[in-house]
Amino acid sequence: MATGGSVSGKITPPAICLMVAGGLNVLGSLYWIFSGLNATLNSGQISKELKNNPQVNADQFTSMMNTFGVGFILWGVLGLLCAAVIGFAGLKMKNLQSYGLAMTGAVLAVSPCTGPCCIFSLPLGIYALIILMSSDVKAAFR
Repeated sequence: MATGGSVSGKITPPAICLMVAGGLNVLGSLYWIFSGLNATLNSGQISKELKNNPQVNADQFTSMMNTFGVGFILWGVLGLLCAAVIGFAGLKMKNLQSYGLAMTGAVLAVSPCTGPCCIFSLPLGIYALIILMSSDVKAAFR
């Protein structure tokens, strides 16, 4: 079994990576939420401008924009929840607490549907999973 110091040195970089992945997903999720709010709140104004255009059904356009807006908002809220779990898991991983939560955070970071920044969080989550699967790291968790 490895000493606590070597495991701590081994676990700190991927734990920080998970926290960074969580932070990136927070930013991306906030972008989705604000985009959804923008689409929903501005659909009425755009619809008014399209009333005079015979090629566009303004009511259908408003309905579509509201649907997309609500979808973006819900996607952003889901991303925020996952980002919070990923970031908190990184913190617990750094302190060698809650192995299950650390694994959950790493798996969420790898999952492409849990946040808008999966291109960045995917390699960070893989790195965390590789380190977490090590037997000396597993044994060091409380």
